[in-house]
Amino acid sequence: SAELSDEQRKNYLLQPHAAQVISILRMLGMDEPATGAPEAEQKKVGKGVQFSNHLVEILTGEGKSVTLAVSAIMLALLGYDVDCACYSEYLSQRDRAAFAALFASFNVGGHIVYGTFNQLCEAMLNRRVDIRATVVSGLRKGEIPAVLASTVGIHARPR
Repeated sequence: SAELSDEQRKNYLLQPHAAQVISILRMLGMDEPATGAPEAEQKKVGKGVQFSNHLVEILTGEGKSVTLAVSAIMLALLGYDVDCACYSEYLSQRDRAAFAALFASFNVGGHIVYGTFNQLCEAMLNRRVDIRATVVSGLRKGEIPAVLASTVGIHARPR
């Protein structure tokens, strides 16, 4: 078999693995009828739709990275901001770089964030206030700042 040149490889269309297609459809709940709608009506997916929690298993070599990237693009096109979490910073950076051109071609790069679980959780916790700085400031003053209490739901116990 002849090797593909770099140009041919760039223009080569790969067929998705069956597990990738099924996983994406399952994660988006396409196997469930629309709630409260006649069965004949197609399920509508878009901003404001309540997704159910789904767990899918994609085995080694079946394309987890591609499945995640395609799912992220679909959700971003529907108006969602998407966080793609991984335990490994190396894998997160690798996948972000690998799909950057694809995200750009759909104009969704600004709505898809890759990072480790720790990075994404810290970013989520700090959206309203820098929790570390606020806690340090509060400890120095001997109090829990009201903004922190309201942000994370801290309430003083009666003494």
